[in-house]
Amino acid sequence: MTTITSQTPSTSSRASTASGMSTASGVSTVFAGSGASGGSGAVSMPAKVPGTAEDIGGRSARVRRTARLGAAAAGVCAVGFGYLSLDSLVHPGVKYYRDVVFLWPWLAGAAALVALHLIQRRPGRRVERVGAWLTIGGMALSALGMAPRMAGGDGPWTALLGPAMVAWILGMVVLAVGTWRAGVVPGWAALALALAEPSTVAMAWVLRSVSPLEDTGSYSGALGNAIAWLLLACALLTTADQHRRPAGQRHSIR
Repeated sequence: MTTITSQTPSTSSRASTASGMSTASGVSTVFAGSGASGGSGAVSMPAKVPGTAEDIGGRSARVRRTARLGAAAAGVCAVGFGYLSLDSLVHPGVKYYRDVVFLWPWLAGAAALVALHLIQRRPGRRVERVGAWLTIGGMALSALGMAPRMAGGDGPWTALLGPAMVAWILGMVVLAVGTWRAGVVPGWAALALALAEPSTVAMAWVLRSVSPLEDTGSYSGALGNAIAWLLLACALLTTADQHRRPAGQRHSIR
């Protein structure tokens, strides 16, 4: 009678086989690109590892660049609002050309807020994101609502102005809270954002004897917005300067 014996590979044999497969796999990984590169045998550089000095340095460079661009946009916005306020005081009354000029600081301000959102969206979390999208969405709707007036008439888009301004004012307050919580820019920038529109209304009321209050074409109170956006520009420049230094040498910007 013939006995059939089942032979099981020994532990050392399995280990040797696995080692050989691992070695072969490693060799194939290292030289996988050599054929495509003409047999040069060059090994591609590994991706940046999160948390390493190289990765942190790359993030700092992006924050610095975005903050500088945002500061430039906020500065342009502040100059535009300052011009509208001064022009309304020197030439009181309704001037429709000022509604067209209004796009200058309005769009620049939206660009500054986008830059602010990009550098603080992670630490700011949900509150910051809600505030940013409410504010930027309100600004976009306001531009659409003012378009008929810029053409010298009225239209269905004008109905957007009411909801747009509510979204803008509410969004600025929520964004200010998110900015404070994120701690990426100085805390006084959050206060400037929250008070931008209330200070504009207050300024228009104070200056009403020089430039009467009008529904359109008069922006005497825009001086309040000009100051708020100038403070935001300074805050973004401060943040950009902070990210020029190594992480261990940065101090609190509160």
